[in-house]
This record gives sequence, C-alpha cells and structure tokens, in this order.
Amino acid sequence: MSFLNSIAQIYLKRDKRQSEKSELSFEEKQSGNFPEPPAKIAKRGVFEKIEIDGAKAFWFNKSKQNKGVLVFLHGGSYISGPYKVHWEYFTDMCLRMGMAGILIDYALAPQNPFPNGLNDVLTILQTLKLPNYFLLGDSAGGGLTVATCYKLKRLGEDLPKKIILMSGWFDVTGKNPAIKLNVESDVMLIYKNIEICGKWYAGDENPKNPLISPIYGDVSILPPTLIQIGTNDLLLWDNRKFYLKCLDAGINVHYEEYENTFHDFMLVGILKEAKKARNSQVEFLRNF
Repeated sequence: MSFLNSIAQIYLKRDKRQSEKSELSFEEKQSGNFPEPPAKIAKRGVFEKIEIDGAKAFWFNKSKQNKGVLVFLHGGSYISGPYKVHWEYFTDMCLRMGMAGILIDYALAPQNPFPNGLNDVLTILQTLKLPNYFLLGDSAGGGLTVATCYKLKRLGEDLPKKIILMSGWFDVTGKNPAIKLNVESDVMLIYKNIEICGKWYAGDENPKNPLISPIYGDVSILPPTLIQIGTNDLLLWDNRKFYLKCLDAGINVHYEEYENTFHDFMLVGILKEAKKARNSQVEFLRNF
C-alpha cells in the first residue's frame, strides 16, 4: 500500500494533508488542464481538433473509425481536466483496440455548471452520429457517461454499444454515510472537495436530478456495462450501490473491485493493477 500511495502522490501531484487544510481552488485545478494532447502523446497517432457549436473534442486516428470509436469523458470532479493521465489512458486504449477515439473537452464548472458539460457531449454525439461507438468515463466522466445514456434514451438516439465506468461519481450529494469509511484510505479524493465540487456542478439544479447524480435514475436502459473500482476509493460504496441497482434492473453488468487501490488508479499506467484493469476493459469491449 505504501508503494501505491507514493506513486499516487508523485504521479498526480497531490498531497492530501495539505489539501485538507486549504480551500479548494478551481483556478488552481484548471491550471493543470491539458486541453490539447501533450507533445509526447501527440506523436502516438493522428489527432484532429474539432469544434461543433462551441463543443470541443479531439479525434484520434479518425481513419480507423470503421473499426469502432472509443468516446472518452474525462474526470476531474466536473471542474478540471483533461490531465496528462487522461490523454495517456485514452490513446493507450485506442491503440490496444485498434479503433479511433474521441476525447470530449466538455465545459467545466463552476463557470459552466450543469447542463453545459452534458450538452457539449450530446452536441458531439448527435452531430457525428457514430454508428459503432463505446463510451468510457472515469470519476466525474463516469457519472457523465451514465447521464449521457439517460439523455440519449429520452431523445430517441442510439446508445453506445457498451460503457466502461472507472471510479464513477454517481451521486454528487455525497450523502451516503458509508463514504466516510474510506476517508483515510483514499489518497486521491478529499471528502470536503467532493461536497464543494458537487455544489458547483449542480448549480441551481437539484443535485438528485438523475442527469447530475445518475444513481437516482433508471439504469435499466443502460447498455452492457463494466464497472471498476478500488477498495480504498472514497466512491467505493456508491459504486457498490450503483452495481446492485444495475443487477436489480437486470442489465448486462460486470463489476470489478481491485484491492488496496485508490481513486482512478486505472489512469496510472505503470501500476500492475492499472494494467490488469485495462486488459479487462479490452476483453470486455471485444468479447461481451
């Protein structure tokens, strides 16, 4: 566990003790964003920037879209991202699958609260009308992935073939009392920051709106779903609750817990647990 903690703090440049003593600054968080692929990652394939009615995204290896498209919604508590690790994960998965990819750089709170980010995702998907695509999201991007499915269903649009939810944030209220069981074990997420970011994202809307907190929605409409979570993750208990809801709804859902791993460990590609999780994602996308 000490090795995982060290890697987490070095790789994502977080210090939990300092964070707990200071107010969260979205300006500071957003200063670490990479709205365009970092130089090393840009060499891994062909990137093309697109903008549709103000919604921004990047194609990766667009020429391979006939083999399928991985659409990635990054995390960052709805207030920041994408980070370098998001670009690395995104390109790695596209190359593993031999598919094209689209990373959507959706609008962020608090400057652009709900539904701005969701609307950006819908604008991209409804305009491109991808015939064969998969939707992947980590953390806030996981919640946004489910919300996107809810909204697409309401609009009568085609849903993605499958979805992958990594350390998904399914309830921005943070009111599940079990969350506090992992306050000390998760080296990535800070509980009070969850509360703040949830309020920023919801804005003037009810945070229990299923399009904001998808745990309150009708999961029966979801396509085949893979949920991955670490046992030290602050969001573990909400993920377990979401999984049980999917089971009760009778959808095709696959659930994986990784022992002693922190929030969003799947993005830290040098970890053996992350490699195992990504291998499982590839198997899920290809075979189920």
